[in-house]
This record gives sequence, structure tokens and C-alpha cells, in this order.
Amino acid sequence: MTTIVFLPQRESAWSDYTVKVTNTLIKAKQECKRNKTRGFVIKFEDYEEPKSLAQLRAVHCLMDLAIPYLEKEHKIKYDRAKAKSFIKSEIGYVRESTPFEIAIMLNCMKIHRDHPDRAQLEEFCKRIPQPESFALATKEKMMDLITQIEAWAAEKGFEGVKIDNKDLIAMLQYYKQ
Repeated sequence: MTTIVFLPQRESAWSDYTVKVTNTLIKAKQECKRNKTRGFVIKFEDYEEPKSLAQLRAVHCLMDLAIPYLEKEHKIKYDRAKAKSFIKSEIGYVRESTPFEIAIMLNCMKIHRDHPDRAQLEEFCKRIPQPESFALATKEKMMDLITQIEAWAAEKGFEGVKIDNKDLIAMLQYYKQ
């Protein structure tokens, strides 16, 4: 299957993409003539560009920059995953616990199905916020999250937690358009 994506910000390449579409169509027609039992389908659908690699790199860069400040403030060792979970909680990028997460929490507390307070404890665990996944964020939401993380860090006095790399800033500006 061949996918060719036309994007407004890459309009200068549209003529190249048109040639690719034409060549792909010619190859598909030839293959269809050779293999008389198989045809092909052409689909046109709307496409919204997902978050960029630059955005993910920016978030990971911010997490890495925040680690020394978090370790100093909390006097415990952090890695990127712990920093992400903590910062997501701090900026409110959370969701409700899933039934699976609730079951795991109750199991860790040795609360079995026959426990008299299980229903109340399930409700309690349901309200424990869980970090939302960056994988679910749209391109626009990622830009908002980057801004929120930088603002949170500035508010905390973590002055080194900001995007300084000129290339990364340029890429992020491109995706703001």
C-alpha cells in the first residue's frame, strides 16, 4: 500500500507528490492487467498531522532538564519516567484510574474481593489521578504541554528547564503554524 500525504505547509512539494501519485497509479494499473484476479482502490481522506518528533524531543528534553532540580528538591533519585509522571501530575495532565489500575492498587494493598470495605476503597482508588500519556496528545496539545511545563518550571524557580536549542525552537515554531 502506498500513502502520499499532501500538507498545506509543504505545498512547494505538491508537484513532486503529483508525479508520485501518477507513477503509483500507472504501476497499479499494470499490476492489475498482469494479475487479472486483483484490482486496487484509490482513497482520498482528510489528514491531520500528528505531533512531531521535535515536540516529543522537546518534552523529553524538558524532563531531562528537570531531573536535577527535582532530585535536589525531593532528595530522591529521578529518571525520565518518574520525572514525567511527577510533572504530568503537577501540570494537571492526568486522567481517572482505569478499572485495571484500580484492581492493581487494591491487590497491592491486599484488599481482596471479599473485603468488607472493597466498594469504598474502589471508589477511593478511582479518584486517584493517573498521568495521561503523551502519545494521546495532538500536535496542538503537545505545544500547550510544552508551554505548561516551561511555565511550571519557571514558577518553581527551575530556571534551566526551558527549550534553548535554536534548532529545536525553530522546529517547534514551524509546528505552531
